Amino acid sequence: LVHADLSEYNILYHQRKLWIIDVSQSVEHDHPRSLEFLRMDIKNISDFFRRKGVDTLAERTVFGFVTAAKGAMDEPGMSEDVNQLYEQRAEAGTEDQALADEEVDNEVFRKQYIPQTLEQ
Repeated sequence: LVHADLSEYNILYHQRKLWIIDVSQSVEHDHPRSLEFLRMDIKNISDFFRRKGVDTLAERTVFGFVTAAKGAMDEPGMSEDVNQLYEQRAEAGTEDQALADEEVDNEVFRKQYIPQTLEQ
């Protein structure tokens, strides 16, 4: 499911677990606008955590992680995959230049057209 309205107000933290609420408007992955909604959900959450000073991955990277056809489905495996994404980012260049490049990439990604079908 894609939440389609995810923000910090729809995530509860209780007993060391995240609980996603307000899912009545969520859509299946085959919805015509599901990838647009996913992109906006990622933006909302990334913006919130960046404002709190949390080191986040580029939105395009998170989108690729979420939509990947292959990958771990258990918590330890996903954590390892995310750690590898952070390591790859660290190898990309100096911190100041990498942050500037990431911000440009985020802006481009937010405006990029995402086809949903092969016909598009």
